[in-house]
Amino acid sequence: MRPPFFRLAFSSKLIALLLLPLLGACQVFSQIQESSAKSETKYSLSGTVVNVLTGEPIRRALVQIYMGPGQASLTDDSGHFEFNGLPPGQASVTVQKPGFFSEGEAARKGSSPALVTVGPEADAIVLKLIPEAAIQGKIQSEDGEPIEAAPVMAFALYINNGHKIWDQAGSARTDEYGEFRIANLTPDTYYLKAGPKLRSSFPNARSATRQLGFAAAYYAGTPARESATAIELVPGQQFEARLLLKPEPLFHITGAISGLSDSQGTSVQVVNQYGEAVRVPVRLNQETGEFQANVPAGSYLLRATTWSERGRSSSAEVPLVVHSDVDRLQIALSPPHSIPVIVKLEPVHRHERSELQSVRLVSVRFRVTDPARAAPEYSSNVEKTQNRLALVIHDFAAGKYSVEVQPVGDWYVRQAQCGDTDLLSDELTVLPGVETPPIEIVLRDDGASVNGKVAIGEGRKRAAVVVLPARAAEKAKMVWTSPRGDFAESGLAPGEYDVIALDRGDALEYANPEVMSKYLTRGTHIALQADESRSISLDLVRVEK
Repeated sequence: MRPPFFRLAFSSKLIALLLLPLLGACQVFSQIQESSAKSETKYSLSGTVVNVLTGEPIRRALVQIYMGPGQASLTDDSGHFEFNGLPPGQASVTVQKPGFFSEGEAARKGSSPALVTVGPEADAIVLKLIPEAAIQGKIQSEDGEPIEAAPVMAFALYINNGHKIWDQAGSARTDEYGEFRIANLTPDTYYLKAGPKLRSSFPNARSATRQLGFAAAYYAGTPARESATAIELVPGQQFEARLLLKPEPLFHITGAISGLSDSQGTSVQVVNQYGEAVRVPVRLNQETGEFQANVPAGSYLLRATTWSERGRSSSAEVPLVVHSDVDRLQIALSPPHSIPVIVKLEPVHRHERSELQSVRLVSVRFRVTDPARAAPEYSSNVEKTQNRLALVIHDFAAGKYSVEVQPVGDWYVRQAQCGDTDLLSDELTVLPGVETPPIEIVLRDDGASVNGKVAIGEGRKRAAVVVLPARAAEKAKMVWTSPRGDFAESGLAPGEYDVIALDRGDALEYANPEVMSKYLTRGTHIALQADESRSISLDLVRVEK
């Protein structure tokens, strides 16, 4: 018989072994409770909104934080704001106030939210707003009389996808004293235009009196944009401008539009050499298509546009040189142009069947190359015809176009053809009344890629990397680096490229080969094979003003 102490020792060990899992579970439960308590801890974020120009606080600015359900707060008299009950992590913060711009808006990059960290050691933040600028002044005749109801416009030049764009940044009409004010302008370079101010009445056929009007002029007193004086606005500036408009004779234009069979609406525009619609009085009979207009001397395009019952539009243009009255001008509308886009795939890699819907793997865009036409861009649409999906470009006018083909993912364009025209290197000419052949596109998925690093230097947030195909530099692509200078671009067709890192890619017309020619020697030239991935290092190139 075993002694009693042995039974006691054995029982203690057995109890300890049985209690181990329970003790472990209690420890895990305790850790979960501690972790849950930490995750439920809430924090505060505070800061100040200031005027970037003066450093003074801005009261009643709207600050919004995007974290969970989000919160909004108005700053107090000292520009202070605070958010409470926030979970730890990163959040986006935006600020806005009438009469001010965020730094992203002022740089034409949209309202870029600031990224902040919420937690136990979060510092107070400072949000900066840029005060708006304005152009104001007076429009007068040569004898000093104010011109009432004259249109005044401020234009700014900026770069969009590598192309130079003239944007109407603001407009106004003069009051009875000839005074105007165009506000809500970001710091930028502007070109001011006033007029034309023309009579809206039409002369009697038996009247021998020639009507007069005020022709358009750019600041400071020139009819041509090329010789206009630039207005450089800084934050908060109120620029004073005065313009004198000269009275000029108005010539009477009459004519008729043909081809209005099922028209639901028609318009007639007089377009100047910059592609701008000139604000001239036009009288149009919607039933007969007969029209008349009063126009100053000059060279124009006369554009007629009509809309059908099905919402389709068609237009026609005729050149118009005015130095005397023009009678019985004829504008013949033709049915709207439509081009089907045929997409063929040459997959090298394996794909799911659902990933091979060819019409959804590419988009096509027509960009007018003649600045005097200033027609809108035309884009392809996916539509259902005869129980199948098709890609079509509808309702574009005759003219010359640069065709941009943009595939998705890692697909690249091996071929883009319209009849005998190679769309990867040549412009497409669409003739009035002539049927345009279908566009045929071939996509492949064995594209190359390039990645690397740019030495962007201290204090710079990012750089722009431009990839220019040697075959067609106007088809250049741009990608932004990370704050560390890393970049990557994929879906490149096999071939030769020039790769350049720029400090201001959004300020350079990088789709213009003539502009980029001066930078090519400071980039890196590479030749890429199918499915190749190339890593390179780039020095930062400063864009010349």
